[in-house]
Amino acid sequence: MRNLINTTIDHKFKGKKLKDFLRFDLDLSSRMLKSLAKHDQIFINRKIVRLNYLVKGGEKLTINLDKDETMDIKPVCMPLTIVYEDDSLIVVDKPPYLVVHPTKRHQEDTLTNGLLYYFREKNENNIVRFISRLDMNTSGLIMVAKNQFSHSYFARLPETEKIVKEYLGITEGEFASMAGTIDEPINRDAEPDHRHLISPEGQRAVTHYQVLHSSCGFSLVRFTLDTGRTHQIRIHTAHLGHPIVHDNLYGANQDPLDERQFLHAAYLKFTHPMTRQVIELQSDLPVDMKNF
Repeated sequence: MRNLINTTIDHKFKGKKLKDFLRFDLDLSSRMLKSLAKHDQIFINRKIVRLNYLVKGGEKLTINLDKDETMDIKPVCMPLTIVYEDDSLIVVDKPPYLVVHPTKRHQEDTLTNGLLYYFREKNENNIVRFISRLDMNTSGLIMVAKNQFSHSYFARLPETEKIVKEYLGITEGEFASMAGTIDEPINRDAEPDHRHLISPEGQRAVTHYQVLHSSCGFSLVRFTLDTGRTHQIRIHTAHLGHPIVHDNLYGANQDPLDERQFLHAAYLKFTHPMTRQVIELQSDLPVDMKNF
């Protein structure tokens, strides 16, 4: 066993069923509990127990999260830049132009294909569960859960405890203010060209920005997100009149042969689902943005 939860059951659960502790203290979903129990993956003092086990308090609980899983996606060998990995999570520094998940046009050249191959080479029979996603042309840090528990942990976090994400972008023009907040709702209904729009009917979207450097009609800006709407930074900067450089969808120059938009996921901060330690990760500005 490698992927384990080890904890001591609080005495306040004495006399209650184990499933109550697992649901309310560990925040495990009912679906996950049924799967773990079905495959004999829950142990009290090293003995397999059922969900109706009556807790005494103070017992040593172990949950085995290992599970053979498959995806109907072809594993493909490709170079991966891994900045963090353990039994629960993997964080990859994604290059620009790499699609995250297979589509009709990209069946075997995506990050998912590459990660599946990497997992199989390590004899890890888990699937790819993205915690965060990036557009094809956006580079930087992207998080993947190696098991259902880690994935659901981040999905169920309250808004105040979400992952801290910071991006670096090069925008057109020089900002009137060196820092500020854009609080404009974004419509989730995409147009035929996949554009999303600022609209009163949309969901709230909040982007904080800090200008790090400006010259020659361009700005290097750090963005921190309170929300994670589709194309949020690209839409908000365009709304201010400072679109991301080379943004073919929201920028002034919409030449499809142009370079990728200059947006990079540079920083992540999160609490680890197993250890509860705070993890901070960074990625340097990629070469094309540095050269520009």
